[in-house]
Amino acid sequence: MTAPQPSPGPGRRAATRRASGPKEPRTLDRGAVAGGVTLLLALGAAGVTAAVAGTDPAASTSASTVPVDHVVNACLRAGSTPGSDAEVLSLSAPLPDQDGQGTVRYAADADLEKADGQQAARGELDTLDAAGPGPSAAALEADGAIAAGRATWQVDEGDDGVSLGVQECGAPRGVWWFTGAGAGLDHQSELVLTNVDPGPAVVDVTVHGPDGTADDTSTRGITVPPGETVPLPMVEVAPQAEEIAVGVTASKGRVVAAVSDGVAAEPGAEPATDWLPAQSAPSRTVRLAGMPVRADRRTLVVANPSDREALVDVEVAGEGGSFAPTEGAQLRVPPGSVVSSDLTDAVGREASAVVLRSSVPVTATVRSTSGADSSYAGAVLPLGGPGAAPVVPGNDAAVVLTGGPVAGGAAVVAYRDDGSEVDSTRMQLQARATALWDVPRKADYVVVTPQGAGVFGGLVLDGDDGLAQVPLRPLPVELRMPVVEPALR
Repeated sequence: MTAPQPSPGPGRRAATRRASGPKEPRTLDRGAVAGGVTLLLALGAAGVTAAVAGTDPAASTSASTVPVDHVVNACLRAGSTPGSDAEVLSLSAPLPDQDGQGTVRYAADADLEKADGQQAARGELDTLDAAGPGPSAAALEADGAIAAGRATWQVDEGDDGVSLGVQECGAPRGVWWFTGAGAGLDHQSELVLTNVDPGPAVVDVTVHGPDGTADDTSTRGITVPPGETVPLPMVEVAPQAEEIAVGVTASKGRVVAAVSDGVAAEPGAEPATDWLPAQSAPSRTVRLAGMPVRADRRTLVVANPSDREALVDVEVAGEGGSFAPTEGAQLRVPPGSVVSSDLTDAVGREASAVVLRSSVPVTATVRSTSGADSSYAGAVLPLGGPGAAPVVPGNDAAVVLTGGPVAGGAAVVAYRDDGSEVDSTRMQLQARATALWDVPRKADYVVVTPQGAGVFGGLVLDGDDGLAQVPLRPLPVELRMPVVEPALR
């Protein structure tokens, strides 16, 4: 089935096709691991029942895995975003021992019930129309073997010609955190919530700023009906706060959340927009994906959602190893507050990443600014398996990886959108040091497979359209089944 083609409206350009030639939009399908969670619960219940009935539990007490066979993702558009050219990219990555067929459905209006399914090919990067002007959302669902290794992104190119953003299209879940948002005159953000599940979701939104937690009852008990998208401009919650962090917690159901962020390069200038990377939860150790080499300014933003003061040690992992910056080596973040620190001089213009270690769980990001555009380094975990990222045509792209506590490496393969291989390399990584690999211009996406413990990073896009960063996260390939202990002996 062909996805609906929204006609260009005022302030919106028709989507630019990829350099390899025109390609018909394809209809795609839901993305994350929602179905797998249900499967795990069902399997766990079945195992307990067998134990109660007297079945020998020995075979059930060892952990095992099952392949992912259902994925749901949503890609959001914000109401405050200026006219932009947006498209959705989706991929079932070419991975060893992963093949087979499956059905993919895609709805630019998030109504998957009316979307027809089609067979998808592993390794092909599907190009689709994004949702219409926001606040709105598109949804993708994948079923069967094709769901394993599925990832989806939205690319936004501003009509100003200097704004580039790449959004990870998320799977529904109950907790979301975003750091580096704003609610001031020259820095304004909008939280967007969508519900792709059949039942209503109820969420509480918490906002932290330099002066502590914003107390606003309007952000509690927000209902997001099935199939609907709800916007929340941050200026309505925390006015005149230039640096804030936003937490979303569902008390009922699940949502997909995103934050559209607009930052003016100088007072009064037109803001360039990007999407803030999401962090799943505050942590005592926060690894931030590698930053773009070309940047005029770098600002570390740290939020402490707890009720205790946080002492945060800052470590920069550069090309030659890790070091503490001369200024701002340790940040003191009051309870419920946000603190920022200038890392421009510490980072310089070499491949680098930031690692934070805190006395209490925190969230963080680094904003890199070049010219009129900004991008954000997202919090990532060490890669426990392959990760993927799209390459936007017309921009220089680099894979930026940081080594773990011991030397390691990663296998990187660049592909065209038809799944054919363009180039590959093995990146050598020193312990706690950062390296980069320039992706060939004719590539459409990359797959990164770690070869050593603790490797983390992302993809950096840098071109005439601006800056963008894509965190590398493990692709959904397998789900770990719970260990079932006998209820009766």
